Amino acid sequence: MSKARNIGVVAVAIAILLLAVALVSGRLAHSAPAQLAVSDAVIRLGVVPGRPAAGYFTLSGGAQPDRLLGVASSVARVEMHETILANGRMRMTPMKTVDVPAGRRIAFAPGGKHLMIFGLPASVRPGDDVRLVLTFEKAGAVPVTAIARSATDAAKDDPHAGH
Repeated sequence: MSKARNIGVVAVAIAILLLAVALVSGRLAHSAPAQLAVSDAVIRLGVVPGRPAAGYFTLSGGAQPDRLLGVASSVARVEMHETILANGRMRMTPMKTVDVPAGRRIAFAPGGKHLMIFGLPASVRPGDDVRLVLTFEKAGAVPVTAIARSATDAAKDDPHAGH
């Protein structure tokens, strides 16, 4: 082989190697976080005192799939619910668990999965912190601080408000 051809082969090999490194680095940079995370936790207070509040947050799956088994609070009873369309009507149904796939986001948001919070003390006001504990099959207990918001403030962010 000629010297020029050897240089060409080496250049192609280096280019392939650099491309492979870039692809692997890109995959690693975009891989799932090592641990499951909970973000944007908010409690929408009831419009009428004594009525249930609603809870919203985002779950970000970690490197391994997990399952949300329940949510608890020391100040109120908490249930996981989902709003679904059944027979032409929107219905709210309780959920026992929620699967959290690795690297995926699960939104607890108005019109979908959400928390129903019963018996929240009347002393909880907009801007107050409310402690929740989310219990997962693998990650165990994950403490979360949710910010209380008035029903009218929260409605501004709710695409389903007024429906």
